[in-house]
Amino acid sequence: MENLYKLSNDSIGVSKKFTQRALSDIKNNKNMVFYTIVDNGEIVGMVGIDDNEMKYLAVHPEYRGQGIGTELMKTIFENHSNIVFNCNAKNVRALTFYNKFDEISETHRTTRKIFGNEFTLVYYSVNQQPKKRLRRSNRLKNNTKMVQG
Repeated sequence: MENLYKLSNDSIGVSKKFTQRALSDIKNNKNMVFYTIVDNGEIVGMVGIDDNEMKYLAVHPEYRGQGIGTELMKTIFENHSNIVFNCNAKNVRALTFYNKFDEISETHRTTRKIFGNEFTLVYYSVNQQPKKRLRRSNRLKNNTKMVQG
C-alpha cells in the first residue's frame, strides 16, 4: 500500500488526504481489480477497475513516455467492457493522453466540490467495439512486467 501511495504522489501530486482516502477505499473494496507494471520490484504503473469504473490510473514520472500508460489502457480494452471514468479538467496531461485513444469518448462534464475545492470533471466511456486495435508497445523495458492483482 505504501508503494501505491508513493506512486500516487509521484505521478499525479494529489493531496495526502485524498490519496489516503482513495487507497483506503481501494484496500477495502473486494471487487477492485488491479493491473500493475513492475520494474525491479517497484510498481511504476497501475490501474484499478471497480465493476465497470476505472478508479485509478498512474504512471511514475520517470517511466512516462515509455508506453506504460498505453499498455495499461490496452489491458482494460482487452479485459473489460463498458468502462467509465472521470478526470479533473485541469489535468491537461491526462486529458491529452485519454483523447489519443479512438476507443474512448467524452460523455459530459460536471462541476463538484471535493474536500471543499471545486473541480470540473470530464467523464469518459470506453466504446465496446474499438475502432482499431492498439499494437503492443515494444518500448517497455525488458525487465518490466504486467501483473494482475
